[in-house]
Amino acid sequence: MAGLEAASSALDTIAENVGNADTTGYAAAQTAALALPYSGEDSPPGADVTPLNEGTDPTEGPIERTGGPLDLAVSGGWLLVQTEDGGVALTRNGALVQGSDGLLETQNGDPVLDVNQQPISLPALRNLQVSSDGTISGIPANSESQQTTVYAQLYLAATPQNSDLVPLGNTLYGLQNNIQPTQATNATVMQGYLEGSNVNPVQSMVEMIAGTRSFQLLSQIIAGSNSSDQSLNQVLATTS
Repeated sequence: MAGLEAASSALDTIAENVGNADTTGYAAAQTAALALPYSGEDSPPGADVTPLNEGTDPTEGPIERTGGPLDLAVSGGWLLVQTEDGGVALTRNGALVQGSDGLLETQNGDPVLDVNQQPISLPALRNLQVSSDGTISGIPANSESQQTTVYAQLYLAATPQNSDLVPLGNTLYGLQNNIQPTQATNATVMQGYLEGSNVNPVQSMVEMIAGTRSFQLLSQIIAGSNSSDQSLNQVLATTS
């Protein structure tokens, strides 16, 4: 039964990945389980199945050109955003918008943070430019000057060691164990590009087939065990 539950959890994860194969900035979820042999003087034969914490594949997805001035792809790092509870999260979904209050946000309304971990507020700009180091500049829309002004610099976060990322939904990823984000040293921003999902659909379908077969085999084992128990009960009832 423990193995069946682990197989079911793995199938759920694979299905989630397949469903997000076309989601911008999605990082594939990963599951794993560990077989621990029973121990002790009167322990039964076999092993228990212990599911491990769900992980996240930090591999970067394919980069596609869009030409949008607020479409940003980050190579070698992540954008840092503020969550609803005031915390921070990482994302590679760089399809950004400028809210009515001037805040630079994700399409789900999460404020994007600067190098001081503060929300970025911008006036209406023409010729908005985002350099490779995340510096945002432009010319105020109501200005007659052609002088470019620098307004902010994006916080480009490094991938945490051991991929300690917790999926929060909406392509946001939190940091485990209250780890604080650190700035990436070699991250670069590409304006007018977006990063796609890192899910490999072919590999995911192969995993789905293998997981389904494992689930079916475990179900057959449980059914066979139930049948054996019923036969034994009939024998015991006949001989008693």
